[in-house]
Amino acid sequence: MGLCNSSAKVNDSAKSTTTAEHVTKQTALNTTPMATFVTSGETNNCASAANDNDSLSDYGPTYRLLVLGGARSGKSALISQIRAFCNVQSTEVELQHKKAFVFENIVSSMQELLKLAAASSLVFSNPANNENAKIVTEEMDDISDSFTNEQYQALKQLWGDNSLQKLYEDSRLYMINESTKYFFDSLDRIATEDYRPTAEDLITAYCPTVEAENFIFTVDNHVFQFFEFASCGVERHNWIQLYDYIDAIIVCISLSSYNLMIDDTRSRTYLIESLEFLEEICSEPKFSNTMIFVFLNKVDLLAEKLKEVPLCDYLNRYCGSCRFENAKSFFEKLVYSKNAGRNAPLKVEFTCATNSALTRLSLEKVFKTLMRIKK
Repeated sequence: MGLCNSSAKVNDSAKSTTTAEHVTKQTALNTTPMATFVTSGETNNCASAANDNDSLSDYGPTYRLLVLGGARSGKSALISQIRAFCNVQSTEVELQHKKAFVFENIVSSMQELLKLAAASSLVFSNPANNENAKIVTEEMDDISDSFTNEQYQALKQLWGDNSLQKLYEDSRLYMINESTKYFFDSLDRIATEDYRPTAEDLITAYCPTVEAENFIFTVDNHVFQFFEFASCGVERHNWIQLYDYIDAIIVCISLSSYNLMIDDTRSRTYLIESLEFLEEICSEPKFSNTMIFVFLNKVDLLAEKLKEVPLCDYLNRYCGSCRFENAKSFFEKLVYSKNAGRNAPLKVEFTCATNSALTRLSLEKVFKTLMRIKK
């Protein structure tokens, strides 16, 4: 679908933020006395409009955090939780941008399910869904803000098909978008003319990071600035040059992706890619004094998946049982082992980025730790 291009347009100017010189210049401009979302291209105008008299001297220390995470890591959900936690309101432009990804998530999920249906020669319970499948696969590649009634009915009838539902249940632990059920259960609400994404929609929707982004807010007179990168999918120099200005790094890793293959070669999983990327960060000399927080995400899906998909089938080094606590202990030790030889500590948080209460506890630990270290 063409919706990823809209993200690139919104963030075209974000490339400039990836240089250390620009980061330094923008820090003073970005600091405002209220929680304010600022995209890289809007930084100068938004900051000065907020209060021309504001300066860094009016606040306590500024904490700069680099947020990294590859595909399926849940990083976009974590970013949404950070913004909600600090009451950073979405602009109307951003709401429309994310609304487009809600529609993209729905269509792409059904298209993936229909690919599986075709590959398995599935026979629909309702013969009319043969025509509905054509509508979804041939006519819905550029949906961004609404469904026609025909498109809505096609999606609704397909999701209600008993044969397709069975295929979904059999496949959801392997290759189907994790937000599929949430959005299709909400299809009636989303298909209305006046639909506006809810906070839960924004957290659940997969919105890929195409370019660098940054946002800033204040908490109890402390200034936090986050720099977000796709990390595993972008060139290393895009984020490595920020090292002189970063106080901490948050790395988001999806534990439930241990059986999800990156491509058809079935040579590497998303989890292996993320662990290799973490090792690269930990071995980077320029980050040796930078604290790292590793958010081991999607623990809820890990617990569910372990019941049906043995971890040892995908990680040869794992010799434990399929019990959730054993797997957690294994992953925790594995992550801590990556930190050997570094000067700065590494801390692990088990999270579910779509669970606001659990994520809030983890974020509080991060913020309090940074405030304690950098006064």
